[in-house]
Amino acid sequence: MKHIWTYLIGIIAGLGIIAGLIYAGKTWQQAHQPQAEPETAETPGLPATPASWQKIGQGKSLRYVALGDSLAAGFYTAKETDSYQYRIRDYLKNNLGFSVSLDGFWKAGATVTSLALPNVQKVIAMKPDLISIEYGTNEQDTTNPYYATPEQFKTNLTQLVTQLRSALPKARIVLLTPWQSTTPAPYRQVVQAVGAANSGSVVDISSVWHNQANISSKTTQSWQGTGDGYHPSSQGNLAIARLMVKAIDKIYVH
Repeated sequence: MKHIWTYLIGIIAGLGIIAGLIYAGKTWQQAHQPQAEPETAETPGLPATPASWQKIGQGKSLRYVALGDSLAAGFYTAKETDSYQYRIRDYLKNNLGFSVSLDGFWKAGATVTSLALPNVQKVIAMKPDLISIEYGTNEQDTTNPYYATPEQFKTNLTQLVTQLRSALPKARIVLLTPWQSTTPAPYRQVVQAVGAANSGSVVDISSVWHNQANISSKTTQSWQGTGDGYHPSSQGNLAIARLMVKAIDKIYVH
């Protein structure tokens, strides 16, 4: 009987050792197996994309130059870097994997003739890979010294785009339609026509300013002070960036 108990104890002990070895092996395997890579890449507020898209820009630098008026300047977002071009910069980096630098010329009240054309040679010298152009709102303001009729605006915008296209044939150009105004349609049509004639991508942002939720409130604070009830808020700039992302994806992904 004593031998039987000794035998059983030996079996139990052996099974315990085996179980311990199996558990230790599984623990080691779990600790040393490669971690699964994330399936998507994300930039806050913008659409998530397949993680594989990060390979598109991997090891590549991309210089992005933005040209525009107070919209590009971020009036009246919570913070300056909430304006749409910073969102696009982050998307190019986080979702498409590029090493991105952002530069450009943007200023409240700016027009093609007051800011863009005087600095076009500086833009060319930057050798950008991507250029966004957002004008046509202040051109409609008859009190602006640089007011332009739709015909004049078309001439000026065409001059800007053709100069950039001639000097930077590989640069991708994205044109944004004007912000809300009393006479938006003719100026929006100019942007669409110039873009089509010069192989530029056109982003129509009309849907953004038609949604009151995207407009800065006169009761909220921004980095420029209290909102004015006209310019896009941080949410509005995010909505603009979402529309731009569709054009960006067509350029670099599809």
